[in-house]
Amino acid sequence: MATVVDNFPAAVTACTWTCSGAGGGSCPASGSGNINALVNLPVGGTATFNASCTILSTATGMLSNTATISNSFSDPNAGNNSASSTTNLTPQANLGITKS
Repeated sequence: MATVVDNFPAAVTACTWTCSGAGGGSCPASGSGNINALVNLPVGGTATFNASCTILSTATGMLSNTATISNSFSDPNAGNNSASSTTNLTPQANLGITKS
Protein backbone atom coordinates (compact mmCIF):
# COMPACT_ATOMS: atom_id res chain seq x y z
CA MET A 1 0.00 0.00 0.00
CA ALA A 2 1.06 3.57 -0.68
CA THR A 3 -0.46 6.98 -0.03
CA VAL A 4 -1.17 9.57 -2.72
CA VAL A 5 -1.37 13.15 -1.44
CA ASP A 6 -2.37 16.21 -3.44
CA ASN A 7 -3.11 19.37 -1.46
CA PHE A 8 -4.73 21.68 -3.97
CA PRO A 9 -3.60 25.33 -4.16
CA ALA A 10 -5.51 28.02 -2.25
CA ALA A 11 -6.55 29.57 -5.58
CA VAL A 12 -8.98 26.71 -6.27
CA THR A 13 -12.17 25.56 -4.59
CA ALA A 14 -14.87 22.89 -4.90
CA CYS A 15 -12.41 20.18 -5.96
CA THR A 16 -13.71 16.71 -6.75
CA TRP A 17 -11.64 13.79 -7.97
CA THR A 18 -11.92 10.28 -9.37
CA CYS A 19 -9.45 7.43 -9.46
CA SER A 20 -9.25 4.31 -11.59
CA GLY A 21 -6.87 1.41 -11.15
CA ALA A 22 -5.44 -0.83 -13.86
CA GLY A 23 -3.12 -3.82 -14.01
CA GLY A 24 -4.18 -4.89 -10.52
CA GLY A 25 -3.85 -1.38 -9.06
CA SER A 26 -6.72 -0.17 -6.89
CA CYS A 27 -7.74 3.11 -5.26
CA PRO A 28 -10.83 4.88 -3.90
CA ALA A 29 -13.25 5.56 -6.76
CA SER A 30 -13.87 9.23 -5.94
CA GLY A 31 -13.72 11.98 -3.36
CA SER A 32 -13.82 15.71 -2.77
CA GLY A 33 -11.32 18.19 -1.40
CA ASN A 34 -7.62 17.41 -1.16
CA ILE A 35 -6.48 13.92 -2.14
CA ASN A 36 -5.11 11.72 0.66
CA ALA A 37 -5.76 8.21 -0.62
CA LEU A 38 -4.41 4.73 0.01
CA VAL A 39 -3.60 2.92 -3.22
CA ASN A 40 -2.56 -0.67 -3.89
CA LEU A 41 0.05 -0.86 -6.64
CA PRO A 42 1.39 -4.31 -7.44
CA VAL A 43 4.20 -4.61 -9.99
CA GLY A 44 2.83 -3.19 -13.24
CA GLY A 45 -0.25 -1.73 -11.54
CA THR A 46 -1.37 1.87 -11.93
CA ALA A 47 -3.78 4.29 -10.27
CA THR A 48 -4.84 7.34 -12.25
CA PHE A 49 -6.36 10.36 -10.48
CA ASN A 50 -8.35 13.05 -12.30
CA ALA A 51 -9.33 16.23 -10.46
CA SER A 52 -11.75 19.02 -11.28
CA CYS A 53 -11.66 22.32 -9.36
CA THR A 54 -13.08 25.81 -9.75
CA ILE A 55 -10.43 28.51 -10.02
CA LEU A 56 -11.27 31.54 -7.89
CA SER A 57 -12.09 34.66 -9.92
CA THR A 58 -9.49 36.56 -7.88
CA ALA A 59 -6.68 34.15 -8.81
CA THR A 60 -3.86 35.62 -10.89
CA GLY A 61 -0.39 34.67 -12.07
CA MET A 62 0.74 31.07 -12.06
CA LEU A 63 -1.16 28.14 -10.57
CA SER A 64 1.18 25.39 -9.31
CA ASN A 65 0.24 21.98 -7.97
CA THR A 66 2.25 18.96 -6.82
CA ALA A 67 1.09 15.42 -6.07
CA THR A 68 3.23 12.91 -4.16
CA ILE A 69 3.17 9.21 -3.37
CA SER A 70 4.85 7.65 -0.35
CA ASN A 71 5.16 4.16 1.06
CA SER A 72 6.60 2.31 4.02
CA PHE A 73 9.06 0.18 2.04
CA SER A 74 12.30 0.84 0.18
CA ASP A 75 11.67 2.41 -3.23
CA PRO A 76 14.50 1.84 -5.74
CA ASN A 77 13.42 4.96 -7.69
CA ALA A 78 12.28 7.60 -5.19
CA GLY A 79 12.96 10.30 -7.79
CA ASN A 80 9.65 9.65 -9.52
CA ASN A 81 7.47 9.90 -6.41
CA SER A 82 6.15 13.38 -7.13
CA ALA A 83 4.75 15.21 -10.13
CA SER A 84 4.11 18.92 -10.57
CA SER A 85 2.21 21.09 -13.00
CA THR A 86 2.20 24.87 -13.43
CA THR A 87 -0.38 26.77 -15.46
CA ASN A 88 -0.49 30.45 -16.36
CA LEU A 89 -3.88 31.86 -15.38
CA THR A 90 -5.39 33.91 -18.19
CA PRO A 91 -8.51 35.90 -17.22
CA GLN A 92 -11.49 35.48 -19.53
CA ALA A 93 -14.73 37.41 -19.69
CA ASN A 94 -17.96 35.62 -18.83
CA LEU A 95 -20.53 37.80 -20.59
CA GLY A 96 -24.28 37.33 -20.61
CA ILE A 97 -27.40 39.28 -21.50
CA THR A 98 -31.10 38.92 -20.82
CA LYS A 99 -34.00 40.80 -22.32
CA SER A 100 -37.52 41.09 -21.08
